[in-house]
Amino acid sequence: MNSLFSKDEDLNKSAVNIGYLILKIFKARNVERISIFEIMKLLKKEHSVSVRSFYHGTLFLYSIELIEFDEPFIQIIEK
Repeated sequence: MNSLFSKDEDLNKSAVNIGYLILKIFKARNVERISIFEIMKLLKKEHSVSVRSFYHGTLFLYSIELIEFDEPFIQIIEK
């Protein structure tokens, strides 16, 4: 059975690190909404992130209430 977190996991592909990279894209572009396709394209190009890692990173950010989904966009939650 697969688990979301593992002690043998590559930390560069961890949900927390991918979440950080996603938030970094928001900050670099100075926007509150970005298409999931655009984020994935940037992550694949610059950090060779897989779709599965992207999925776990977005779930992590959603679970701690930093982002919300407005399909096909990801939006930063204002607090």
